[in-house]
Amino acid sequence: MPPDAILRTLLRRGFPELAGREFEIRFGNFDDWMWYDISGSVFVIGVDNSLRPAPRRVVEGGFAHELAHIARDLRMGPWQRTLAYERYRRSCAYRIRDEAQTDREAIRRGYGRQLLALMLWGRARGYTSGREHGLLLHQVIRLVKRAGG
Repeated sequence: MPPDAILRTLLRRGFPELAGREFEIRFGNFDDWMWYDISGSVFVIGVDNSLRPAPRRVVEGGFAHELAHIARDLRMGPWQRTLAYERYRRSCAYRIRDEAQTDREAIRRGYGRQLLALMLWGRARGYTSGREHGLLLHQVIRLVKRAGG
């Protein structure tokens, strides 16, 4: 399934408050697997080329994480969001907390198995991630089990 169709499915099923927003997917060689930014009124989701051959569930995990960021950020007012972006950029402690909360939000919305698939896919390819990327593998496993699958 093409990435834009995967994204539309996740929006419809897990992030209905983002329906009607404009999204653009950009592939490239990035430092992160996925990231998001806002360009005017368009939410740009960057996808690293290394994810092109990844199974659908892996891509869903990445999109769910980024959509959880967007959903959480949109609950803030403009000034709060500007401050949060600056704190994210400057503070490792803030970034660690933000990424963990974002993973929890994706899991709460039913995308824990997809997030786990992304983590395992990356691990199998030699990628390492730490707290600054989100929850640790054992934490995601525990939360997925607690959520009942």
